[in-house]
Amino acid sequence: LPMVIFEPVAVIRHILRRVGMQDSEMMIDDDRLAAFIKRGRVLMVRRAASRRHYPEHWDLVGGHAETDEPLDVTFVREAREEVGVTPVVFRYLGCFEDSQCETIYHLYEVTGWLEGEPRLIGDEHTDLAWVAWTMRTSQRR
Repeated sequence: LPMVIFEPVAVIRHILRRVGMQDSEMMIDDDRLAAFIKRGRVLMVRRAASRRHYPEHWDLVGGHAETDEPLDVTFVREAREEVGVTPVVFRYLGCFEDSQCETIYHLYEVTGWLEGEPRLIGDEHTDLAWVAWTMRTSQRR
C-alpha cells in the first residue's frame, strides 16, 4: 500500500472549510524552515527590525506557504527569495509548533544548493552568518 503523508495544517484547514470557515478566518500559520548545513555549520539570518514576529532575532531561512503550496515548493521558493540559492539536496526533518505565534514550522535540512553561496536578498533580513552546529543528546540517569 502507498504511504500517505498528511500535512497537519492542511488537515485542519480542510476540516474548518467543511464547517464553513473561510481561509481568511483561520488563524494558523504554516511556515517552512531550511537549515542550510555546510562544513559543520548552519546558516542563520537575522530578522529585520520591521518583522512582526521576533524582530532582530536570528532565524533559519524560510517563510509562509502560499495557498495550497506543497511543503518542499515553499521552502525552495523562500530560499531563492531570501538568500538567492536553490536547494537541491535536502530532507524533511519534521515539524514543531510555536503556540505564541499560532504557527506550525516544518523543518528541512539542506546540504546542497545551486547559484553559489547564500547572500542576503530583499529587506526581510539584515545579516547572515554560518554558526557552529553541534548535536547534543541528553542522558537521563
